[in-house]
Amino acid sequence: MVRKAGPTNMKMRQEIPVQPPEQVINDDELMSFSVRELNRRLRGLPKDQVVQLKQRRRTLKNRGYAANCREKRVTQKESLEVEQDRLKMEVEKLAVENARQREALDDLHRKYKSLLHVTAKSGPEKIKVLSGPLTIADLNKDNTIPGPSHRQQDGPVAGVMVKQEIVDQRLGD
Repeated sequence: MVRKAGPTNMKMRQEIPVQPPEQVINDDELMSFSVRELNRRLRGLPKDQVVQLKQRRRTLKNRGYAANCREKRVTQKESLEVEQDRLKMEVEKLAVENARQREALDDLHRKYKSLLHVTAKSGPEKIKVLSGPLTIADLNKDNTIPGPSHRQQDGPVAGVMVKQEIVDQRLGD
């Protein structure tokens, strides 16, 4: 027994023999103890052994944090790769839709040019501008369009087809 001398503290304390840090507390215990519990268990050990145990605890905790970080990074990378694949598929889908829309636009442009060509032959006095969609009720018996005062609003019909038939009839002239 060693006597601890001090002005106010005259307690007796028993020296614990110095043991290697691994024998005092194993790694699992070292990681699982709260700081308060660890300090309580380390009380009475030599300072250099306490420093070694605390350093070992810090090293083990850092390894755990690094492993969690690596796992999180791998998970995040996989998630981003899935998102990238989804976006690539969406871009391809939009490219196909864009090509389809361009083809439809080109088709309408050809029809427009054809209509301009036909109307140029007919003369501007026979061209009538419609203020709304073309309906079946708009057509006379000979598939011509009467003046605006005779129009009825029965709802739109396949206006492009009706217009195309008119264009086809005029192209046949």
